[in-house]
Amino acid sequence: MKQILILFIFLNFLLLTKSNLRSDYNCDESSEQIKLRLLPEPFKVVGKAVGTLRSEQVVIGLSIETLQSIASDSLNKNSEILNNSINSLKQLGLNESEFSTAGIQIYPSYLQIFNNSTQTYSQELEGYKVRNSLIISTQKLQLAGKIIDATIQNGVTNIDYVRYEALDQNIVNLREKLLAEAVKNAQKQANIVLDELNYKIVSVKEIQLLDFQRRNYEYQPSPRNAKVQTLTFEPQNNQEVQVEVSYIIERKRRTDETF
Repeated sequence: MKQILILFIFLNFLLLTKSNLRSDYNCDESSEQIKLRLLPEPFKVVGKAVGTLRSEQVVIGLSIETLQSIASDSLNKNSEILNNSINSLKQLGLNESEFSTAGIQIYPSYLQIFNNSTQTYSQELEGYKVRNSLIISTQKLQLAGKIIDATIQNGVTNIDYVRYEALDQNIVNLREKLLAEAVKNAQKQANIVLDELNYKIVSVKEIQLLDFQRRNYEYQPSPRNAKVQTLTFEPQNNQEVQVEVSYIIERKRRTDETF
């Protein structure tokens, strides 16, 4: 009786084990599907590519600040400086499509007055400030210095930035080229590592664009750092693309290995 009970328990164990195996390995799955399902986690590699473009346009940001006791006087003074600066740009050979104004502001300006007797500060109206921005964008790179000098001589108070850029369409074309190179770079790195580990690439699971950078040269002086005889530069623009590629991999089969 005891032997029969042991045999019954053993048969139940075999049936239970077989049922679990069926749940883990679906009978409908092909051997290739099971093989792919049991592969290691995707192998991720970051590929990079860097390119350079020649600067083809310069963008110059200037601003005009005026301060007068009466708001209308400050506005009129600012407009006078702006009009004179625009005329100087036209005299240099720029057309109206190469410059624009933006962001005019009018606001009261206060002085902080310290009272020695009370040891406190108080505000005193010193007048009204008007700030206006003048933006020049041109492919005439050789005029960059002359543009700054001419506008400062006519009353421009601040050089906000001088930025050298490539043309947008050329950036798009380079980006497409760098994307392809970055993917090739990722595959090259993956093959080097996997060869050493006796693995190989089966397929690509995912490609993700990580980063696309436009590195333009930009000069940003401190406020009121406007000088005549300005020196300018014409650097190149570096563009960088990074992609992350996830590969499905498997161990290489040895020549003496059988299935």
